[in-house]
Amino acid sequence: MQKISIDPANPDLKVVSTATRILEKGGLVICPTDTAYLLAADATNPSAIKKIFDIKGRSRGKPIHIVVADIEMAKKYAFLNQRSLALADKFLPGPLTIVLKKRDGLLPEILTGGKPTVGIRIPALAVNKLLARELGRPYTATSANRSGRKAPYSVEEVLVELDDKKIELVDLILDAGRLKRVSPSTIVDFTKKKPLILREGPVSVQQIEKIFSNEEEPKLN
Repeated sequence: MQKISIDPANPDLKVVSTATRILEKGGLVICPTDTAYLLAADATNPSAIKKIFDIKGRSRGKPIHIVVADIEMAKKYAFLNQRSLALADKFLPGPLTIVLKKRDGLLPEILTGGKPTVGIRIPALAVNKLLARELGRPYTATSANRSGRKAPYSVEEVLVELDDKKIELVDLILDAGRLKRVSPSTIVDFTKKKPLILREGPVSVQQIEKIFSNEEEPKLN
């Protein structure tokens, strides 16, 4: 397992290329985001995704969200309606996950837990967008910790969370030092008649209500 220091706002493109090659080969990369450190695998590679479930001890019925480079990439994998586009235009890139109906045949069932939906993120950090853009497809957006535990904000916290055998399955750590402690992303489900807030995070209920002020208020599940 290799560890490389990185400036997530202005990353060395050679380092991004190194991480991309690992993902292309089915490897795993731990990297920073605008919320916490995540565990990245090619979101179209079932074998790589299986390794993430094994590392995290995550239930196979629990979907894993994805990172895309931009809204255009999101449209290749999911259906965006006017409401989701309105929220994305206001808060993406940023700490927001939008849950959408996925397009058939592009994402493996193991990723989405057999569900017809997918959660999509566009983190604000340049390293995340560049990695998705160079890969040319999404990668996983799950925090680099054991399932149900607190999100890690430093590589040291990741190493405490994941034992040596699990860390051996990771090919590269992009170390940006200690991240600012930010709550996990707000999650909004757009697959129902009205937007449904599944988790409130940095983007507040009040901020979302302003976007949909002429509609029925979104409910916090």
